[in-house]
Amino acid sequence: MGILSGMLIAAGVGFFGKKKLSADNKKIIETERFKMTVYVIIIIRKENKILLMKRSQSVINGGLYAFPGGGVDGSETLMHAIIRESKEELGIVLTEESVHFVHTMHVKTEKNGEYIGFYFETSTYDGNPSIMEADKCDELGWFDPHALPQPMINTHVHALNMIDQKIVFSEFGW
Repeated sequence: MGILSGMLIAAGVGFFGKKKLSADNKKIIETERFKMTVYVIIIIRKENKILLMKRSQSVINGGLYAFPGGGVDGSETLMHAIIRESKEELGIVLTEESVHFVHTMHVKTEKNGEYIGFYFETSTYDGNPSIMEADKCDELGWFDPHALPQPMINTHVHALNMIDQKIVFSEFGW
């Protein structure tokens, strides 16, 4: 089992049933386990800069700068998800060999939700990054990672700090 698979299982991500005893301890009750949304995020580096998108006002976290990425679809590996999201959002082609895992973050949101984000990095891709989903993104630009534009999604700032320190797992919002 790979490190990412192990983290997913440890985080309770998956579709596994759970059994517990009834209050009178006489019968087993099957319940559904807690499920968590999984996101993939790509950090694209070029000439000491990182690529950021400014999210449209009409979407969650509207008006904030963010790394490209999105949700993992069912029956899809994390690697396939990051390759798909990069093509959908930026029009670029990534390969499994050009992308490497750098961080995982377990997040608790202000509305008491939870998700897990897997961060990947690359500096190698085919194509020119462009806004492919104009309804979700207002701007796209290269920025100095030590002078980030504001406002930016706070979990993305946190992840970048953790990655700079070579910390591969963090929790945020707890």
